[in-house]
Amino acid sequence: MKRYLAINTLSFSRELSSRLAYRVDFSMSVVAMTFLQITVPLAILILYGASEGFAGWNVYQALLLTSYAALVHALGHVFVLGVMWGTIHRVRDGRFDLFLLAPMHPLAYLIARSPDIEDIGKIASSLAITLYAALKAHITLGQAALLMLYIPIGLLVFAGIGILMSAITIKFISTWRVYEVLGLLENISKYPLTIFPVALQVVFLVLIPVGVISYLPVSTFIGTGISLLVLGAVFAGLFVTLSIYVWNRALRSYMSAGG
Repeated sequence: MKRYLAINTLSFSRELSSRLAYRVDFSMSVVAMTFLQITVPLAILILYGASEGFAGWNVYQALLLTSYAALVHALGHVFVLGVMWGTIHRVRDGRFDLFLLAPMHPLAYLIARSPDIEDIGKIASSLAITLYAALKAHITLGQAALLMLYIPIGLLVFAGIGILMSAITIKFISTWRVYEVLGLLENISKYPLTIFPVALQVVFLVLIPVGVISYLPVSTFIGTGISLLVLGAVFAGLFVTLSIYVWNRALRSYMSAGG
């Protein structure tokens, strides 16, 4: 773990230094990502202004759900989802071979070397909206703190998704459509699972546990769901474990693309 953190910190520092070589471009990117998050509350306000919204959820509870999901998404993109597009580019140009020679497990090395700083601007704005919505939804300070502590569980789910997408890339090489799959799963995590049929609720809590990312913790704290936080953590752990197993199996059939 110490070696992983050292490599990840160094990679993050190098990526940031590289982007700062073009300060105006990087600043514009951060500002754009920050303002992009304004669409999160706007969409909810428009929805509740034109309809009754989600059954059992008032406007601030729905805003808390979507903004908390956006916060976890932003953190996931910065710290764990880089494994997906990092694999896509490196497998296609042959650089993935070098990761197989690293003095640590290639998956851990790949994640450590693939931070994505483009979404940094989203983190602060998503956090601000989340705290505002929590205040309006009458979430206590203690509950808000527990909600923040649950973020690593959501990141586990994103790590599992990224690792699965990485495994698909290793197996099939040209798989740009994985971006669309990721976008779909991210969108699902922004909505109450109760809007889906029961069968899909089970799928999104157990098989592909995107409901663990935001719906489970938020619904528990606002009293619209049952307390399944520990079980959600188990689902997330099992999902990322299965993803790692699939990744290792895919690696066995890897053949260099040759650049």
